[in-house]
Order: sequence, then structure tokens, then C-alpha cells
Amino acid sequence: MNIPKVKEDETWVNVLHYENLYLVSNYGRIFSLISNKIRKAVIHKNGYAQVMLSNEKKIKLILVHRIVMMSFNHESTLEVDHINGIKTDNRLINLRYCTRFENENFKIRQNKSSKYKGVRTLNKKWAGLITINGKTKHLGTFETEELAYNSYLTALANKEKNI
Repeated sequence: MNIPKVKEDETWVNVLHYENLYLVSNYGRIFSLISNKIRKAVIHKNGYAQVMLSNEKKIKLILVHRIVMMSFNHESTLEVDHINGIKTDNRLINLRYCTRFENENFKIRQNKSSKYKGVRTLNKKWAGLITINGKTKHLGTFETEELAYNSYLTALANKEKNI
């Protein structure tokens, strides 16, 4: 078994639930002990890297960031956050468990603000947001900043009618 190292500090552990079949590194690389090769990750339409693993004749497509976190830390029902916002950066130091609320709020804070209240950039588009009773509601994703702002104004007017 000749596991290639990218960096001096690259470490490998067994993939949880696939022990003695696959290893995962703290750099987010998956190594097959059967083929003696690095598994090639494919990028899903959602932008996340995933690999196909097989165990007892079952083939499963698994997100690389989940493999890294569950193998190096523990399995969790929490979401895995990419700290730097890059969905394909699956280094262990770039990942953390968080709640859905924390993950969504981090994404909103990470993206640039608009010149309009209630508007943020989100994945190269514009998102309309409004906070009602301390809860932020996503109003949709729009092609332009102005359309997102109009969604905010509409939601604000509806909010005021219901007061």
C-alpha cells in the first residue's frame, strides 16, 4: 500500500463504516485500499464534492465533507459547514459541525451586503430577506438587486398589514 502524501502533515484514518476498505486524509482525499488508488471526487450540481464508495456490494454516493468529519471526529446529524465558504475545500481544518440555523446565518453574513435593506448576495444572485419576530425569512433568490428589494418591500408591507 503506497498512500501518496500531499503535505508533510497529511494524516489518514479509516472511513467510518468502510473500515479496511477506504481511508480519508485530513486534506479531504479518499484512498481505496482495494484498488490502491485515490478515489476521484465528482462535483454534484449543488457544488459539493462526492465520491462513490462500496461496502458489502452496496454502492453509495457520499459527500466528501461528511466523510472527513465523521471519520476524524464523530458521526452527527448536525450540518457540516465549510468555514471559508468554498464547497470543494474539504480539508479538516476548514470544516465544522453546526446547526442549520448557524449554517444559514453564516452564509448570509459571509455574502456581501446590498445597498438595500433586506437584500444580500447569495451564490451570484440576490436574496430577499426579512426578519419577523426574531426569525429571518428567505423571500427568494432574484437576478437583480432591485427585484430582491421589491420582495423585501412587499413582505414588509404585508407584515405591517398584519400588525
